[in-house]
Amino acid sequence: MMRKPVLVGLFLLLAVAAHWVVRWPELAQLRGRDGYVMAGPDCYMHWRLVTRALAGEGVRIRWMMEDNAPYGRPNEWTSPMTIVSVAGVRLVEAVSGWPRDKALRVTRLWVGPVIGLVALGGLAWLGWRTGGWLMVVGWVGTWVALKPVIEASGFGNTDHHGLNQVLAILMLGGAVAWWRNPTRAGGIFVGLVSAVALWSAGSELLPAWGLVALWAGWEMAHRQRVEFWRWWWIVGGIGTAMALVFEFWPAVWQTRLELLSVWHVTLWGITGGLLEFLCREQRRDRQRVAVGVAVLLTLVVAAAVRGFKLDALHVMQDPRFVLHATNIVELESFGRFGVEESLRYWWWAVGLLPVVVAVGWWRFRELNPAGRWLVICAGVFLFLTFQQRRWDVFLVVALVLAGGMLVSEFWPRWRWVGLVGLVGLTVPTWFAVAREWESARSYDWTGNVTVRLEAVSECLGRQAPGTIVLAPWDQGSVLAGLGQVRVVGSGYWSNLDGLMDEQVLLTTESPEVFWGIVQRRGIEFLVAREPAAFLLDLTLAKVVVSGRVPADVEVRRTVVWQVAARRQAAALVCPELPTEWRIIPLGREVKRQ
Repeated sequence: MMRKPVLVGLFLLLAVAAHWVVRWPELAQLRGRDGYVMAGPDCYMHWRLVTRALAGEGVRIRWMMEDNAPYGRPNEWTSPMTIVSVAGVRLVEAVSGWPRDKALRVTRLWVGPVIGLVALGGLAWLGWRTGGWLMVVGWVGTWVALKPVIEASGFGNTDHHGLNQVLAILMLGGAVAWWRNPTRAGGIFVGLVSAVALWSAGSELLPAWGLVALWAGWEMAHRQRVEFWRWWWIVGGIGTAMALVFEFWPAVWQTRLELLSVWHVTLWGITGGLLEFLCREQRRDRQRVAVGVAVLLTLVVAAAVRGFKLDALHVMQDPRFVLHATNIVELESFGRFGVEESLRYWWWAVGLLPVVVAVGWWRFRELNPAGRWLVICAGVFLFLTFQQRRWDVFLVVALVLAGGMLVSEFWPRWRWVGLVGLVGLTVPTWFAVAREWESARSYDWTGNVTVRLEAVSECLGRQAPGTIVLAPWDQGSVLAGLGQVRVVGSGYWSNLDGLMDEQVLLTTESPEVFWGIVQRRGIEFLVAREPAAFLLDLTLAKVVVSGRVPADVEVRRTVVWQVAARRQAAALVCPELPTEWRIIPLGREVKRQ
């Protein structure tokens, strides 16, 4: 009788070991001159929030002066990831006794894999509740090596995607885990997770929340798990309202869908009213009218709060962001790359797991309600991921949950065979991990752009701290996150004003326009990479502005290119900065103009 628990325990230990092994190649790619750098621009900006919080500002930081200089911009991230990171730093300090600087460096490197380990534990726990130890093996064994999983919780990753992936697991998996044995505690748990999910992710986890609400409506209409779903919407609604007050007090009428907003609280109210209406045995006309009026009034009040400007609910409605999105990898559509390249990505990233969706739809009628719902979830996220790559973080959650449920339903007597087949669908991802290990052995950190940007920040922090710098948007995001200087452009939707001015600065051929913006924003330095790379930066800016690839001669006619060539001799000299990178003063040029 003890053999199964022992075998499951050994399997989980093996999964934990694999969790670290598949991420280990990232360490070589993050190695820098004086330690490890972080995984990307967003990680630096997230970590800037952590350093500011620990410096005494607290976790509710709603304004950023690091970019869109000299004006600043709203902070587009809410505080859950900041809370997790600050707690991690405090814990490292308490356990190790290290000084703050060292605790910050260690925590920023390890917080991603630790969050990934929480995701692994959440899958195991919910798998046990859903279908016993075989479901644990199916879910955990399928999960470990998927590329969107490794990227979301890798070393040096302080972004919120790993945390949001955990919340998606707990929300979708939690709705399934209490399917056969619903309890009040289960409804409260899933409600709390749903509230935290909307707090952390806003519109990013709204599709997952909507899918849970869809299943709740179906079950309430069939009078199933009524108490479970009643506690879900009551606790979730109250929790979301409390999170909104905590995050934005005293300006609680925040109405941007990208963040937790009054719209999300409104959705809970509408959903709760509809769920209660659906579960009633006698649906009288008066009740229907009352519910309809309540929904209509709620929508009217919500629209009034927004000033009835429904064309500005989400940044995707802003044409400036649509232009910028052409430069953002996670917003790319697979439709742009053709069948061959798309299939190649899916093969190495998730293997053959999308087959789960096809099998589920093929035998849809044979599934139990939980299995049908998971197949619908996987199908919805597969469609979203085809439209924009960023949804793959949640697609893998739905695919793994649905795959385990299909095995449990279709092969109850041969579940071992089904589980082996399910895990076998992910074999290509393990070959991708092996390739990463091979490439990590010969990785040369000296060409790492992030290492160079840390050197730029260190140089300016020593010679001209707090100055305003012009750099391409992705480089500006890193420089702003390092906190030594301020930048104009960065890759965040809340900085579209600075981003558009930066695009003009990098593309204009008019000296009057260029120097007018430089003077208005108080820009003192230009950061330029080696000529070939800088030419590419300016070309990408031209593509965003004009929608076409320019000729080299057009790029060389820009004012910024000519200034970089003319002022090269005046560049700051820093021992840590390679000679091909230049920090060019613009102050004297401003006066001459």
